[in-house]
Amino acid sequence: MGYPKIIEIFHEQHQQKLIEEWEDSLSIIDHGYMEDEEDIGDIIETQNVNYQEENPTVGQDLVEIEVEAIDEEKKNEKDVYLQSIQMINWNGEMEAIKKAEDLTKNAKTNMEKVAAIYNYIIKNISYDTKKANIINRKSNYIPDIDKIFEAQIGICYDYASLFAAMLRSQGIPTKLVMGYNQDINEYHAWNEVYIEEIDQWVIIDTTYDAGINNMEKVSMIKDAKEYKPEKSY
Repeated sequence: MGYPKIIEIFHEQHQQKLIEEWEDSLSIIDHGYMEDEEDIGDIIETQNVNYQEENPTVGQDLVEIEVEAIDEEKKNEKDVYLQSIQMINWNGEMEAIKKAEDLTKNAKTNMEKVAAIYNYIIKNISYDTKKANIINRKSNYIPDIDKIFEAQIGICYDYASLFAAMLRSQGIPTKLVMGYNQDINEYHAWNEVYIEEIDQWVIIDTTYDAGINNMEKVSMIKDAKEYKPEKSY
């Protein structure tokens, strides 16, 4: 149930309570004892004030409902990035997913799980320059997780898809993002990963880091200012 609907129901319940309490007073009008519309307004206002006095926590109750509804909405938004989709097509029988399970079996936090899978990918998956030249002219390309993992080679789209699949299988919300990196001339793909311990989405670029892994030490989490996202999945 969405946040607006929850609040609507709360107000409907409040309104129904007031209507029930007004019935006796309003019946006086039906019997002709009160004809002035201002008096009717006074009755309604009095009943509303009485209700608030008798239910002093009503405002706090509403705030708590709002907070719970917002938290639930945020959770649902993250759940979208755990699913298997066409460009991040995974299941528990894939070798890559079994590898993710093995890599993270001793991890105590989500950050440790992310680091374990990240380190495996940047150290074992090589960049396929030949494929990149072909795919640049073939816009309908969809990564195949099994083939990428078996071949241990791929383009940025493959890196991002594989990383997302492995992390999603471990219950870590992960986006596949497309756009531009300030240091790369070509259209690029990377990931945004939700780290529960810090309650933040962070940028991780396994393609970029795999390319310079043997040359210098790199930071797993990137500066958002260096990226210009256009699409995310």
